[in-house]
Amino acid sequence: MGEVNYAPIIQEMTWSYSRIKAFDDCHYRWYLQYIRRLHGKDMFFASYGSFMHKLIELYYKEDKSAKQLCEMYLRDFRSQVVGWAPSKTVFGNYFKSGLQYLKGIQPFPYNMVAIEKRVDFNLSGIPFIGYIDFLGEKRWRLVCRRQQIQKLETEKHTQ
Repeated sequence: MGEVNYAPIIQEMTWSYSRIKAFDDCHYRWYLQYIRRLHGKDMFFASYGSFMHKLIELYYKEDKSAKQLCEMYLRDFRSQVVGWAPSKTVFGNYFKSGLQYLKGIQPFPYNMVAIEKRVDFNLSGIPFIGYIDFLGEKRWRLVCRRQQIQKLETEKHTQ
């Protein structure tokens, strides 16, 4: 049996932060997910991040208050954050830090231009996709900001 050439599959890929991070975390899991296209259970960290970004987007786009975001967080956490955290400690830390973040959320001192703005670009002919968390403007200058949701130093996240 000969070697399998995965180059055509890889050359057709659009790369993203999560795709690169998945490769960096575990080459075999990346192979299963992006080459073999086998998808396992929903992952805790990905669904947590998506849920938090959704709430932050509501803060900016729909003028939800910190109190409203916290109520939504507490009500919807279990249904929106799926999969298993590596430990009860990690789960608890993420739950508490998300709530703390939303309790203290403050608007950026810029005029909002876009939230969760999709950006498609090429680097040396390789297609990439990314998302800008917050794009603002102040004094004719554009500012990109990243929402720093998770600042915890926890055990290495393996899924």
